[in-house]
Amino acid sequence: MPIKPFSFPFPETRFFHTTKYVYKFKIRYGVNFCSENTENKQQVMSELLDSVRAILANHDDLQPFSTKHFIIFPYKTKWDSASRLKFKHGPKFFQPFPYVFTMYVEPNVLAYVLAIPSSCVPTVNSTGYAINIRYIWFPSLGSALTSTTGVC
Repeated sequence: MPIKPFSFPFPETRFFHTTKYVYKFKIRYGVNFCSENTENKQQVMSELLDSVRAILANHDDLQPFSTKHFIIFPYKTKWDSASRLKFKHGPKFFQPFPYVFTMYVEPNVLAYVLAIPSSCVPTVNSTGYAINIRYIWFPSLGSALTSTTGVC
């Protein structure tokens, strides 16, 4: 059965299962996405699904990573109610994985800068040159970093 499309850029909680476990994923998107910048939804869905696979493959040693359009900040926290849950799909029973994965998805600044739509109007500085200034929130750092992308 194909996977339901992600609700990009709206937050969601998803459950994925393998042959043994059910994994809970909380997917959160940064505020820096411009809605017109996501014209290729199929590629976005593919990158998000690949990111979920990468997190599952490396769940013991999670590190931030990037895709063509995103920077992914994966975290895992204890799933307190997992021991009280049971999952069944057809005749098969699955165990809940004892951790919840949270994916913070931010735009990859380089890809974002190269594909700025016309509705994201750049700022004009005092010299008359148009510059794009983006504030990028990095959850792991707990602060906003300013990124000046240059003269348009």
